[in-house]
Amino acid sequence: MTWAPLIGSLLARPERAAIGADERALLDAVIAEPDADGPRLVYADWLQHHGDVARGELIAVQCALARLDNIAEHNRLKARDFELVERHGNTWCAEVGIGDVRNNWHPSVWAADFQRGFIEAIEMPAHMFASVVPPLFALEPVRELRLIGLSGHTDTLSRLPESIYLRRLRSLGLRNTVVSDDVLALLISSPMLTKLERLQIEDQTLGRLALDALGRTTIRELTLRTQELDLAVHVLARSPLAGQLEVLALDGPIDDAAALALARAETRLRRLSLGPISDTARAQLVARFGDALVVVPA
Repeated sequence: MTWAPLIGSLLARPERAAIGADERALLDAVIAEPDADGPRLVYADWLQHHGDVARGELIAVQCALARLDNIAEHNRLKARDFELVERHGNTWCAEVGIGDVRNNWHPSVWAADFQRGFIEAIEMPAHMFASVVPPLFALEPVRELRLIGLSGHTDTLSRLPESIYLRRLRSLGLRNTVVSDDVLALLISSPMLTKLERLQIEDQTLGRLALDALGRTTIRELTLRTQELDLAVHVLARSPLAGQLEVLALDGPIDDAAALALARAETRLRRLSLGPISDTARAQLVARFGDALVVVPA
């Protein structure tokens, strides 16, 4: 994977060439089978024969990197991977509607991750969801979405849980969303999130409605950074989710009672990452989780 942080100045958004029937069919094949290399490499060959040599090369290079064992060859191709994304990444992102058109060099909240030649992960302002996601998802096999900031955008909030584009997602991140607990609960329990495996919620208040909705999900990995971690732990430790989670990351301290609730929970965690905890809590959790426990110092 290679992230393309969109930093710089876009004075005008470049237009992507019109998509013909042949290219549409090739893209549809990639989107329909996102785990397969075959459709991607067929499209890469088509691109290189139709004038987009750089994007075709990126697809071929990143697909090769995903299955290489030879360290020297891996390093050579990785250097070319970085070079292609550094040179063309902003343009490829801009062509599909990602990024701001502005005349400055301030860092952007937008970022895109190219995996096996396509944008599979995107970080974006939440209020741009309705205008950016439909055309983007028609061209790229996006499966990971991180939304930043939602406060005040009531139209986006009301429509987001019903969006059909959520069906594509394996990973969803929410950061600085500052939404009400009932709205967050609706999003977490959206029937469109049928493929979701990973959820990250950062800098967002979690009340009982959202926590109860979270406890009914079927995700396998959860990251929480919130001021109410103790409450979150107590609710989730008693929920059906506790028995399904494989990875839990709590970015912040928890008290001894919350640690004990985790130690007693019926769970199969293979990794538990926590912020600072007391020696008593550490002893309880080490006895329960052993090497699966990772404590991050303050």
